[in-house]
Amino acid sequence: MCGTTLYVALEVYEGKPYDTKVDMYSFGLMMWEMWFGERVFSELRSLIPREFFRRIKDENYRPQTPRSDGRFIPNPPPAQWDRAHDILLAHRTMPETNGKRM
Repeated sequence: MCGTTLYVALEVYEGKPYDTKVDMYSFGLMMWEMWFGERVFSELRSLIPREFFRRIKDENYRPQTPRSDGRFIPNPPPAQWDRAHDILLAHRTMPETNGKRM
């Protein structure tokens, strides 16, 4: 395996076939760090890689949204992540007129 544990997609860690989506996953985590000015998964840094990836896979653990008091806002349930993905896909399939989406 190649890469830094915190930024590696689960399928890479597990040795499964993967495509460019794993690069977008890693890029998204770096963008999260730039946006919030915090290290991603800082609350999980003490875990060994096997336990870290178990949390990602089995518990659908995602980066937490930091609050000003140093604590984290709980993540939305995975169903909301799926809904956001559906909205993005719907937007991509909308017809374009004069270069603008309708």
